[in-house]
Amino acid sequence: MRFIIVVLVALMPLPSFAEATGSGFFIADDGYFVTNFHVVEGGRSFLIRTVNGKEYPAWIVRTDQANDLAILKADGKFTPLAIDDSLNVKRGAKVATVGFPHLDFQGIEPKVTEGIVNSLSGIRDDARYFQISVQLGSGNSGGPLINIYGNVVGIVSSKLKAEEVYKQSGDLIQNVNYAIKSNYLRELVGSIPVLKDHLVSINKKAMKGTEELTGKAEKAIGLIVSIDATEVQPVQPSSETKADKNEQTALDVEKQKQDEIAQYKQKQDAERQRLQAETLKGFVSQGGLTWMPVNESRGSYEQANAYCANTAIIGQTGWRLPTKDELSSLYSSGAMNGHGWALNYTWTSTVGGLFGHYYIDLRDGMAIWFNAGANCSVTCVHKSWR
Repeated sequence: MRFIIVVLVALMPLPSFAEATGSGFFIADDGYFVTNFHVVEGGRSFLIRTVNGKEYPAWIVRTDQANDLAILKADGKFTPLAIDDSLNVKRGAKVATVGFPHLDFQGIEPKVTEGIVNSLSGIRDDARYFQISVQLGSGNSGGPLINIYGNVVGIVSSKLKAEEVYKQSGDLIQNVNYAIKSNYLRELVGSIPVLKDHLVSINKKAMKGTEELTGKAEKAIGLIVSIDATEVQPVQPSSETKADKNEQTALDVEKQKQDEIAQYKQKQDAERQRLQAETLKGFVSQGGLTWMPVNESRGSYEQANAYCANTAIIGQTGWRLPTKDELSSLYSSGAMNGHGWALNYTWTSTVGGLFGHYYIDLRDGMAIWFNAGANCSVTCVHKSWR
């Protein structure tokens, strides 16, 4: 009978720090990011902070509440992890995760823990989950469960509520944790046709050890911050709790924690706004296009064209050189004045003469073409999103 009581204990999602942060990882180099649904539930705007300290605004693309999964998107270029087939996972297989538990105590540096797959099913033999011995803490939710090849075989999601088990059975069960199998993520990914073409192939060569495994995972993980999530209300004393010194101390600690959470979120929001303003400095909108400020130069049309076509500028791809008419129109409008542009000879994509391409002198608007290469400045344009 004791065994039955234990397995009936409800699955407990890992509470992220102040219900505002969790872990996650990129699955495509163009910014598709995975975490748990309960990490982003109730949030209206999100930031992803990578290990190098850079922050990227993100938005929800798909959710699967039943399987506690969410896919977000951020603009930029990232290092993704491959998603392996969870049917290949064997009981006893070595696994690890890297994430951001207990920011309030352990700090913002990522933490790695390792263990094994204890069982191929979760609580009450739930086939969606692995039971794992990988040690987890609040804030690990959404992190990748990776195998010895560095591929994702699960998504860290929950742990057994040990205190409830103890109350009902008298047994203190520790370090019983769960991860959603990766095949449920693969199903969710399959609902986003454009994403399937951006996934990376699984690695078939085993990592040399935990250090190499961690190094691979660190490049792909991120701290997810739900900026506008509903704040946790301070704990109120129940009618059964004595209003003694210990209770007051607990309430004081809780209030201090809430204050620190509010300050943290205010700081993150201010930093996000500052970074956004700094990133867009010099960019202008004109003629239905967003224009990159002139701060690059290239020695030939081919080099200039390749720069625009192959560079992720402020996290966006799909840039191109302007035509002669577009650049002439920009000059006539004066929209670039006062934005710190270097006004000189600037490449266009319009062919002039037999072989050369036109460039515009942004000091006087004159259009000239070259048969030979010339060292001219570059501005790239993008269909306006601002």
